[in-house]
Order: sequence, then C-alpha cells, then structure tokens
Amino acid sequence: MEGTLAGVEVAVPEVSPEDLVYLEKVRLATKRLSYKAPAPDDLASALQSVRDVSQFDIDVPTQAHRREVEVLKTGVKRLLTWYMRYLAVQLNNFSAATTHVAEVLVSRTERLERGSGDLEARLGALEERVRRLEDAAGRARGVGGPPPGEKSAPRKAGAGR
Repeated sequence: MEGTLAGVEVAVPEVSPEDLVYLEKVRLATKRLSYKAPAPDDLASALQSVRDVSQFDIDVPTQAHRREVEVLKTGVKRLLTWYMRYLAVQLNNFSAATTHVAEVLVSRTERLERGSGDLEARLGALEERVRRLEDAAGRARGVGGPPPGEKSAPRKAGAGR
C-alpha cells in the first residue's frame, strides 16, 4: 500500500485486525501508565494524577510475533505470578493509604484557603473600623479635649495662678 506524507511517497504496511487490536491495547496501556503533570497550584489535578498511577497491575503482556517467544513469556508469567501478586497487593495497599493521606491534606488545605479568605475580609473590616475610630478621636482632640479614654496632661505647679 502506498501513501503520501508531506509530498513524499511512503510505503504504508498492511495492518491486520489482530495488529489493530494489539495497537489498541498498547495505546490503552500507554495512556494508563503515563504521568500527566498537573498545573503547579492545582491540588485536585495533582491528586488525580496520583490516583491514576496508584494501582500496580501484574498482568504482563505475553504476545509476541514469534511463537517460541510467546511460549517463553507465558511460562515466565506463570512462574512469577504468585510472587508478583504478593508484591502488588502490598503496593496497592500502600498506594491506597498514601492517596487517602493526600485526599485529607487536599481537603484541609482547601478548607484553610477558604477560611483565610474569610479572615482577610474580617481583618479588612476591622482595619476600616480602627481607621474610622482614629479619625473620630483625632477630630475630637482637635475640638478641645483628649480622645475618650485618655487622661488630660497634668498641670504644672503654679501654672494659671
């Protein structure tokens, strides 16, 4: 089969239905095993990335183009499956616990971020109130007396006589 790519003639190989099935399995495995880097401040995406790669699969592919290689791969897989399953269970439990810790940390961080926004608003309101009180105290001082809560300056002995 012939084709053209960017104006250049290329030979396109014939692809059988079995090859297409194999290619789709490879695409799915690649997608499943690939790491997707989240945005630096996106905790939810970072946590999802951890979830995406937190399961260990022991079902290794045994397909090969040569029959003797496929038989060898199948034999090795059968010999090691019990051991790999033992390790995979431990790793899956560990990754589940680690993911749970990450979920708790993300939840607390988001709650603290929401709370800090509320605190910033309350602080702004308090700063405005203090500013208004200081302005009122300054006006009261200018009119003739000390602001409320302050004592007047002590008189010097003999002054005003």
